[in-house]
Amino acid sequence: MMAGRVTQCTGKYDKALEEARIAVKIDPTDEHAYVALAEVNTYEGKLAEAEDTLRRAAERNLKHADFLIDRYHLAFLKADSAEMIRQSALAPGVQGAEAPMAHEEALVLASSGRLEMARTKWLHAIELARQKQDGEASAMYQMGAGLTEAHLGNAAAALERTKAALAESRARDVLYTAACTMAIAGKPNDAQTLADELAKSYPEDTNAQYYELPVLRALIALDNHQPQTALQALEAARPYDLAQAGPAFVYHYGGLYPIYVRGLAYLAGSRTSEAAQEFHKILDRRGIVLADPIAVLVRVQIARASKSKAAYEDFFRLWKNADPSLPILNQARLEYSKL
Repeated sequence: MMAGRVTQCTGKYDKALEEARIAVKIDPTDEHAYVALAEVNTYEGKLAEAEDTLRRAAERNLKHADFLIDRYHLAFLKADSAEMIRQSALAPGVQGAEAPMAHEEALVLASSGRLEMARTKWLHAIELARQKQDGEASAMYQMGAGLTEAHLGNAAAALERTKAALAESRARDVLYTAACTMAIAGKPNDAQTLADELAKSYPEDTNAQYYELPVLRALIALDNHQPQTALQALEAARPYDLAQAGPAFVYHYGGLYPIYVRGLAYLAGSRTSEAAQEFHKILDRRGIVLADPIAVLVRVQIARASKSKAAYEDFFRLWKNADPSLPILNQARLEYSKL
């Protein structure tokens, strides 16, 4: 049963799909097997198969909290806002679902530029985690907010969230996302300190050594204007480009970062065609990236690589209801005006 989920962490989705199907066949009452099967189908873009899996689980009266989150993801990928609202309204009545759902809603709001509303959702998720004395979950919700703030250009808010998260937990993925946030917010020395702690604390951890640390080394190299060094660092992560590693597996952000950061490195090195190829890989894998901020920001990067007014306009349409003061939005408008 667990193999179907563990294999997701390597990005070998064909194998994960096979293992999950076998697990469901062996024990049709195992809710974890249905979760794995629904999630892998979602990652692979097989939304009808994922929906069928969740329907079969419901017919057996299985009630895992992840089923609600999985249905929310499917509705998000299908742009079915009414179903998203319906699933989120059910969360308070499902044990273990309310805090994760608030976090998912925050990611979705932030991905459309509605950061003020997203902050409120994240505060709710953080408070619920603290009530359960789950410091790691609280820290990971903090870092979901912090990493998003960094991506959108709010460095001060990002650093504030990072400090709060590290005060609650120094678990592997907290260290990783905190270091990512520091690097994206322009604090490479602080990011390096956290990366060193991560490397020392998890010397034999595959996620840390072959996904998280290569991404961090690349981001730090980009801060130091060394795109070729960044590309070299990311070679170690290439076998895990599509993996549900680190925070993506549980908290649904941080997926496809080796690809995204590789695209940034190509762009920084003026290798625009190669950069665009990397960024388009993210658009082609929406089931993995879900509502991570890079799912939309990649459109800004494509516009920068192509110097296309139409590409910028695609981004502006997606962010038509965005908070008007977001730095990334204003930067994109400035770039657009110069074309």
